[in-house]
Amino acid sequence: MQPLKSGQPVTDQWRSVNDVAAQGQFRAYQSDDSRFKLAAGMRSLGLDMSVWLFPFRIYSFPSAWRVAPAPTTDWLKFRIALGYYNNIVPSGCDRTDAAPGASGYVPCGPDSDTIPSESGTDFTGTEYVLASGQGKIYFWIDASTPTAPVIKYGYPGMAVSGNGGDPVTLGWTAFPTPDSQHIPIGWVDTSTDAATYTAHIRQILRSDNPSAGGSPGSVVQLAAIYGLSNADSFTAYLLGISSSSGSLLVNLTGPVTVAKNARQRVSVVSETLDAQGVAYTSYVSDNSRMAAAGSTSEAQVVFPPYVTMAGCGITWASSYTGAAAYSLLISQCVCKVVQMPSPIDTSATPAQYQEIEARVWARKYIQ
Repeated sequence: MQPLKSGQPVTDQWRSVNDVAAQGQFRAYQSDDSRFKLAAGMRSLGLDMSVWLFPFRIYSFPSAWRVAPAPTTDWLKFRIALGYYNNIVPSGCDRTDAAPGASGYVPCGPDSDTIPSESGTDFTGTEYVLASGQGKIYFWIDASTPTAPVIKYGYPGMAVSGNGGDPVTLGWTAFPTPDSQHIPIGWVDTSTDAATYTAHIRQILRSDNPSAGGSPGSVVQLAAIYGLSNADSFTAYLLGISSSSGSLLVNLTGPVTVAKNARQRVSVVSETLDAQGVAYTSYVSDNSRMAAAGSTSEAQVVFPPYVTMAGCGITWASSYTGAAAYSLLISQCVCKVVQMPSPIDTSATPAQYQEIEARVWARKYIQ
């Protein structure tokens, strides 16, 4: 058997391992803490261990090592190696980074030459069972909640079940473009060589991600205003735009809290314009207020005004298609927002998003 080289397809590496096991040249064994020890036996056979594991690697547990091998289906089972996002191990990785002596402890972290066993205290994550016949099944880190990232997977049109499903439906509205909340790990091709039970992996993420993802604030998203409460922020649903069977499709994700533009916030009670102090009072329904400078006062209104979905005559739904989707997108309740790297404390519920829609206070026309 020829030694494997760095960068050789992971499917070939596992195939070699399975061939070795089948030929009786190497017997996988478990240590007392139930982890498989790979290095000694495999290096002696010329297998290159330098690219065995790394943070967030997409890999399979060899069929030949399973208690009940099923080669016709085991090739569709995958794991995500332990890695860090924002100094947190996302749920769904193959294990936790436990303290020395604790159950599941991995001495060398994700770069170790050990992998968690088929089952046991050291395997604490998820084994993802993929569908055959798909060209690209994506894996990504969902950091919608930065303090609780999670591994998700799926492809367009996949029914949602747990953390698997259509990426847009699961909240990745800019799919497949990465953003500050969705970091691609890679994808698996289960179509090209399905006849020989061979999957092809395209790995993208190969290291820990110590910061809170991407570049928050750089991706503009559309959102539909859902709730107004005459406050510094409002609730909205993020809009994911795609197509389904040739028809426009808009999926809603949320709700999220969005901070208003700084000058439209009701907490603004005064400012100085051209060396003249101006006082603001009587904020009403998010869209009107009184402004007073000395003995002069005027009524002001926001333009364009804040309007909710209901105010536009739109009944909330999780998705819209065709003409209904188009009507939503061109309605006055839709605005532009960006995600912020840390919440903006504008109310009792800090806002993770900032409105960037151009709005101004204008003098109210009085007939």
